[in-house]
Amino acid sequence: MSKCKVIAVANQKGGVGKTTTTANVAIGLARNGQEVLVVDFDPQGDLTASLGWKNNDALENTVSTMLDDYINDKEIHYPSLILTHSEDVDVIPANIELADFEMRLVSVINREHVLRSCLEPLRNRYDYILIDCTLL
Repeated sequence: MSKCKVIAVANQKGGVGKTTTTANVAIGLARNGQEVLVVDFDPQGDLTASLGWKNNDALENTVSTMLDDYINDKEIHYPSLILTHSEDVDVIPANIELADFEMRLVSVINREHVLRSCLEPLRNRYDYILIDCTLL
């Protein structure tokens, strides 16, 4: 059984520091020797941009790609999906493609478990998975 802790940073209000908190906690954990993955789950992709990938709309593989592969029963190719930040934090990036993904999930059975299912194979590789959420 994995000891990985999965933490979602969420708040109903925008502009309260969800992205900043996620990035700072992730980097702090990595500096203390923890293996950390951050998941940018905001279509604006601010976490992705703040960690150095300024043109996130040009990224070929993002959290949307991962979710789409999962719901279409395709193999998720994690090595091409996960980016590594210079502070030893791994990143699953996001971009505007995530904005319309909610509509695609409407007809998916157990849609509330899709992200968990996508991240499950990664839990053995990380001590922490932090998810930067959009407004709830």
